[in-house]
Amino acid sequence: MHKTTARGRMKYAVISGQRFADLAEKELGQMLNGIEFEKKIQRNGTSLFLITAAKTEGDVCEKVMRKTAFVDFMMQIDFTLKGKGCSYENLQDKIACVLAGKNKESATFKIETKRFDPVFEENAKSIEVKLGTGLERKGFVADLAKSDIIVYLVFIADSIIAGHAIASLRSNYALDKFRGINSSEQNKVNRAEFKLEEAVEFFGIDLKKVNAALDIGAAPGGWTHYLTDSGVKVVAIDNAFLDYRKLCANKENKTLVITDRNNTQETKKAIEKFGVKNQVAIKSFDDKSAELSEYGLIHIKSNFPVRNFDMKKKLGTFDMLTIDANTQAVESSNIANDFAGLLKSGAVLILTIKFGTRNFERHIETAKKALKGKYGSIRIKKLPHNRREATLFAVRKNGDADTVDE
Repeated sequence: MHKTTARGRMKYAVISGQRFADLAEKELGQMLNGIEFEKKIQRNGTSLFLITAAKTEGDVCEKVMRKTAFVDFMMQIDFTLKGKGCSYENLQDKIACVLAGKNKESATFKIETKRFDPVFEENAKSIEVKLGTGLERKGFVADLAKSDIIVYLVFIADSIIAGHAIASLRSNYALDKFRGINSSEQNKVNRAEFKLEEAVEFFGIDLKKVNAALDIGAAPGGWTHYLTDSGVKVVAIDNAFLDYRKLCANKENKTLVITDRNNTQETKKAIEKFGVKNQVAIKSFDDKSAELSEYGLIHIKSNFPVRNFDMKKKLGTFDMLTIDANTQAVESSNIANDFAGLLKSGAVLILTIKFGTRNFERHIETAKKALKGKYGSIRIKKLPHNRREATLFAVRKNGDADTVDE
């Protein structure tokens, strides 16, 4: 029951961040044939495009979201209700037609909403519950955990725009991802932890294949926390302290902090304040007794790159490198190149590209150019928890003779 225009054209709704709207529009123009932009609506930092494009085989929405950097969400429009048609009864009847079409009458469903404007007085959750209850009375089965069909509702001005998708094709996408995150209790170190979680999901990284990771610019430890919670051994490098209280919550994961000899007393006092002095060992760089293999988490409390060559040799090699440093794109890329010698062939790189200016494309191209000698399969995505930044994914090329810079 998708909305079809003249000459086999299809209608779509597309969402992007407002500051990235021009780049999203450019990406859509490059990917869709015969695209026409009918309307662009902007609210509270978010842009909504209403477009038409030539009909394409397959799930064009999933393809666009997967292959573009700045399109956050896209759906093919099933129907639009306007003005007096925006009633619960009309909306339920329309959704019922969608669910019943193409032998979907036995499929389970869930509803996701995003409100740009208050068409109904209730909040998004209340609307979903009310509609879901009404549809169950009509014989359809709601299942929030394992739904077959996702029904999307966008509320804008005096209109409701609706679409749907097969749930199995949309596991990494949500119409309003922040609602699910903010409504549940999360044992996170900081907001940045969500960025790595989203990167792992979007780029399809199998953390079961990652035995050891190197986390550069780790403080306060969000990315380190996510990785260690996933069973990955982590070497975290940052001159600031981490949130050892949360990082040591897993009592079986032994932690070691390595620092300069003249900073060991300061470090001991900090560990005591965190209340984990019995769970964290502290060593200096020149302590030859440090056996690194027995620790699940090693925090090298130092500015990067690590200057001590003996320490570099003891670290071994890594399956993953993560960098979320507050530096310009070229500097973060240079850090990735500096540590490439510690990565196995095929190791994954996740790097945050910070946008210091509004010339977003220049920052991205600068990072790609700097990395292309040692990394391949480079992809960029502005993830939900990225703000003035985007996330870069790459794979370490076949090993060569390069080493970590002195």
